[in-house]
Amino acid sequence: MEKHKQRMEEETNEEKRNELALKIELWKKSLNQVADLKGKDAKGRKESELIEEVVIDIQRRLRNAMPHLIGVDDEIKLISSGLKIESHHSAEIITVSGASGIGKTSLAKYVFQLHSSQFHKVSFIEGINERCDEKCDGLLDLQKQLLEDISNKILLHATDALEYTSKIENVLASKKIKVKPKHKKVILNGLNESESLELLCIHAFKNHKPKEGYKEVSVKLIKYCEGNPLALKILGRSLQRKDIRDWEACIKMLEKEPRSRINKALKISFDAFLFEDDKELFKHIACFFVGNDRDVTEIILNACDIETRSGIKILIDRGLVSVTGDNRLMMRQSVQEMDKGSLLGLALDTRMLDKKKSCGSFELNTESFNQMDNLMLLQLNYLRLNGPFENLPEELRWLCMHGSPLESIHLDLPMENLVVLDMSYSKMEFFNPQPPAKSQKHLVGSCSKDKPLLGSLKILDLSFCDHLLSLGGFLELPALERLIVRGCKSLFELSESVGHCVELVLIDLSYCHMLRMLPKSIGKLKKVKTLLDGCYVDESQIKTGNMNSSDSLLTLPQKAVYEFVPQNLQHSSSS
Repeated sequence: MEKHKQRMEEETNEEKRNELALKIELWKKSLNQVADLKGKDAKGRKESELIEEVVIDIQRRLRNAMPHLIGVDDEIKLISSGLKIESHHSAEIITVSGASGIGKTSLAKYVFQLHSSQFHKVSFIEGINERCDEKCDGLLDLQKQLLEDISNKILLHATDALEYTSKIENVLASKKIKVKPKHKKVILNGLNESESLELLCIHAFKNHKPKEGYKEVSVKLIKYCEGNPLALKILGRSLQRKDIRDWEACIKMLEKEPRSRINKALKISFDAFLFEDDKELFKHIACFFVGNDRDVTEIILNACDIETRSGIKILIDRGLVSVTGDNRLMMRQSVQEMDKGSLLGLALDTRMLDKKKSCGSFELNTESFNQMDNLMLLQLNYLRLNGPFENLPEELRWLCMHGSPLESIHLDLPMENLVVLDMSYSKMEFFNPQPPAKSQKHLVGSCSKDKPLLGSLKILDLSFCDHLLSLGGFLELPALERLIVRGCKSLFELSESVGHCVELVLIDLSYCHMLRMLPKSIGKLKKVKTLLDGCYVDESQIKTGNMNSSDSLLTLPQKAVYEFVPQNLQHSSSS
């Protein structure tokens, strides 16, 4: 504190000096608050009572930290009354409806946070449409999440939606919970003028009232948002720290659109108030990565020279993108449907074309890609490719082929620049990329015998490949960070060569029921965490194997976690 005080006294700029003085005063107050903190006296008290008291205090603080929703007090009371049921053996369905961006999800999340502490088991699932559309068995993931949230025990992996539905019904029946056929309907309408003005000001000025000199433009602007909270939020955040001229220019653009003013408001906040790099990031997330893991998305787009670290934060701050509790990127449909312009990728998902046809029955000739040299992102879900794979663009960074009929990886596929390969739900039987003999060198294009076939690959996802038997060829994947083979029910072999992937941080082998042994070389990996939920790997092999890294972790069924003990400490640890 003395150093900061000295710095303040030496500062000649009056404005900076005042800022430093204010900071020092805030620090003093904070330090005094910390000094006055008192713990709870546990002497002579039951531990359970003390824990309950701490939990109640934390819940109170969390409720106080909840965001304030504007204009929906009556709706909150109505929904809350439905949760105060006469008997805990019954439950009602409450449907919230309204236009896109009107606040349905925000209302549901608020009520959930408000009352979740009153129930022993709770579950909140959002982005259902996006997550179901993302992959063929997306519904299974949602049902699994619900089942794990409401059940008291570890549940076996189910292979289809009907099986999960049966398990969910059994859990509800065991708790004697019945869902009534009658349900309440809550219809959300737009905010009135005063509510709209307050919401706009919160996001534009971080205040409940307009900044001095901005009241007139604020009142004009809210008329074009038609009481839509999403439009008010995004437009308000876009106009933060903008002068009056920017506000007036925004109003003039809205005046030119007598129809679809809400969509125009969203479009203006995108076109006028984002840098080009952020626009590029937004467009590619909207087209390819809604519902996807944020970390994986960042790896892919960084490889395409699209800045993500600060860009995603900016999009979140503007209200254009949100991140769920399990780290998935989400986007409102009305925002997602804005004009995208040019992109670095192509996405084809035949499930959206004709649901009567079976997955993989659509065909595409690889010659279609001959003129797409700059393509970096390619999604070809449930599609059969005809022709040589060398026709695919060499600049590919992300290749997603869910439901592919391929039984093994084609060596003429351009793989040198790939950072993510996702072939979940495919017919793959063996994954063992090996460089061909010299006489066959022409088959791999630019790949030489000294250069790994998949030298840039960081993520390999072969989840739910029911026919996959073995995994190998890891010498060709030196940069691999994540190996994901969840739910490969026929997998029985993982090659020892996996030990050469020194950058591995995750190996997910959950629900690979036929896998009995793990390669000892996993113990050489310093960063890796291995997930084995639903597997039957011999625990004695794990405890006494040749494991040289104390950082390696295994997560086994029954939520057990085994930490690999270094060889030189194995004998002493047994005591």
